Amino acid sequence: MLSTLAEHKVSMLQDLERIIEKINAQDNVSHVANRVIGKEQLDVQQTARPI
Repeated sequence: MLSTLAEHKVSMLQDLERIIEKINAQDNVSHVANRVIGKEQLDVQQTARPI
């Protein structure tokens, strides 16, 4: 009984770990996308100077 409970807990922790890894990966993609968008906005501001 105890080993089954322990195995279940280990399985749950592994599932949580995978979920956290996915969240971190999505955060990283979002962060990179925001940096790219920010750089493009900066480029537009610098090149769109009034004559």
